[in-house]
Amino acid sequence: MFTLTDRSSLDSARKALAARGLRTGETRAVSIYYFSRTLKFDMLLMEVLPAWQNDSGQMMPAAKDLPLPDIAFKARLSVSDVPTTFNAGQKYLIRVILRNESRAIWPGGQPRWQYQITVGNRWLTENGAKVNDVDGRVALFDDLAPSASVELPLTISAPNEPGIYILQLDAIQEGVAWFGDRGSEILALKVKVE
Repeated sequence: MFTLTDRSSLDSARKALAARGLRTGETRAVSIYYFSRTLKFDMLLMEVLPAWQNDSGQMMPAAKDLPLPDIAFKARLSVSDVPTTFNAGQKYLIRVILRNESRAIWPGGQPRWQYQITVGNRWLTENGAKVNDVDGRVALFDDLAPSASVELPLTISAPNEPGIYILQLDAIQEGVAWFGDRGSEILALKVKVE
């Protein structure tokens, strides 16, 4: 608890909120009496708002160099040129369409790789066992508004052993989470490797 004059505590609270994708709105000083008119607690009530929304309700980009708020982890992925058969160990360039299905504006290029939004892929065997944790990555360099889409070129490498595989594609906030781990839909394609 802090007093109304304790600015460092107030600043610390604002930083803690910002780290969670939140910000303060209106604040109001209140006094609450405790069982008498002589014992009272002076407090500051703070309105807490999502950082991606300004005071008039308009969307703002999520903060750079911070984890996205939980509501921002909603994406839809599609591809237009994935072959159904791959040659073992060969590299392929596929075009992935990333759509922002959240209500937050995703920030583009980050000052460092951590917190960068990317699209990545991983390979699973036909029965769902992981072949690798990550194969290819491509970064989102421009802000992406809600309901907007962008096409990204992703270079992937087919597994070295022939067989039937599942190619998984998902959005990632580097150093934070795969979007699929936060409830977003993962694109999974069954392919043959020869």
